[in-house]
Amino acid sequence: ASAASAAAGPDLTARGRAADAFALARGGRTGIVVRDRTTGETWRNAEAGSAFRAASTVKLAIAVDVLVRARAAGRPPDRADLAAVRSMIVSSDNAAAGRLWSAGTAARLAGYGLRDATGTGAWGTVRCTPEDLERLVTYVLERTHPADRDLLVGLLRAVVPEQRWGVLGAVAGARPGGKNGWVPGPAGWSVATVGFLGPAERYTVAVMTAGPAGTDFLAGVRTVTGTVTTLVLGLS
Repeated sequence: ASAASAAAGPDLTARGRAADAFALARGGRTGIVVRDRTTGETWRNAEAGSAFRAASTVKLAIAVDVLVRARAAGRPPDRADLAAVRSMIVSSDNAAAGRLWSAGTAARLAGYGLRDATGTGAWGTVRCTPEDLERLVTYVLERTHPADRDLLVGLLRAVVPEQRWGVLGAVAGARPGGKNGWVPGPAGWSVATVGFLGPAERYTVAVMTAGPAGTDFLAGVRTVTGTVTTLVLGLS
């Protein structure tokens, strides 16, 4: 079942309900959040506040942390750190994430929107909610320094072709940008996507899934991509 924000307009609500119905038919659990940054309207389903495996979506928070800390210190990011940020976002480089992750990073996640993050002993074990991820991408778009925002938006649009699904695979011409995550588990794959699309990055979207048991990575990819496509089709 889905639950719409009271402020959401009928078009966003109708799209949300259709996306939720699509995801439910796919099986497993799916959490969905979409926000219209122009109007402030938000739609979320019943699982939007539930915890899922963040997988590689947390790399966006790690990238934000590197840039925010450098900015606070009044210096440009270390060249090696900046190269790791690029690899982490564009090709989802695990080694780069491991290089940049620390206990300090984990402690700062809530400040970037991941208020409900748990399992933060290592980046690959983080669990968070779709609402966390939507707050994270909103932080990128609305709270980072303009130069850092431009860098991150550019990297999120430059993801390698084989990872252009989810938000990145949803709508041609909408100039999407996003970060995907995927990890196998005993209850099936957890696959997630977070990002933005539309003129001036108007819509922020987060979709996270778990299972159902026995399904593979590609099934999860189809679920998140189909959910995002249903959600944003026809929005302008």
